[in-house]
Amino acid sequence: MKKVMLKTTISLAVAMASTQIFASGFALNEQSISGMGTGFAGRSSVADDASTLVGNPAGMSRLKREQVTGGVAFIDAHTDISDASSRPNGGTNKGDMVPFMGVPMGYYVKPLDDQWAVGFGVYAPFGLVTDYENGFAGRYFGSKSEVKIITLQPTVSYAFNDKVSIGFGP
Repeated sequence: MKKVMLKTTISLAVAMASTQIFASGFALNEQSISGMGTGFAGRSSVADDASTLVGNPAGMSRLKREQVTGGVAFIDAHTDISDASSRPNGGTNKGDMVPFMGVPMGYYVKPLDDQWAVGFGVYAPFGLVTDYENGFAGRYFGSKSEVKIITLQPTVSYAFNDKVSIGFGP
């Protein structure tokens, strides 16, 4: 009985934890040019520029001067559709369903004094676009889909001392 209870508990814990991955197909990790340059290593502890308000809002209090950071990340994904059919209507399987896309980002941080800092960010944490060719075999099931999320994030941080700070952005 103990083994069954343990297996059930572990299975339930894994199932509950895996619900967090449902939106990962739409997730974009292109919120910081400096972060992409380091592969987002230390994202939650490094405060290099104003883009820190996405992954580490408390880091804004570590910035010593007013900063503006912005950029565009370009996504050039390719897909290969094969064996798509829609009987009795025919069609083709040519082309690429994922268009070339730009993901913009922009941030502003202003230290108010040695302890307080405020900031504002505009970025896209989620998105997806598919656009099939006109003659695609599955055109009667769908030809275009588009999901775009743009986040407008006001943020504030407070440094208690040189080692401890907090930050919040709704």
